[in-house]
Amino acid sequence: ITFSVGVLTMNAPKISVDKILSTADKMMYSVKNNGKNDIKFATHVND
Repeated sequence: ITFSVGVLTMNAPKISVDKILSTADKMMYSVKNNGKNDIKFATHVND
């Protein structure tokens, strides 16, 4: 069993929930594309 997690940490209250989930999802798929079984963090959201 492996796990792939995408996490977004931020301090910007005006970002939409959709953008937050989209960014975390991109981080998760980045982990999956790089061999799985890891966690990838994003500290900002690209517009």
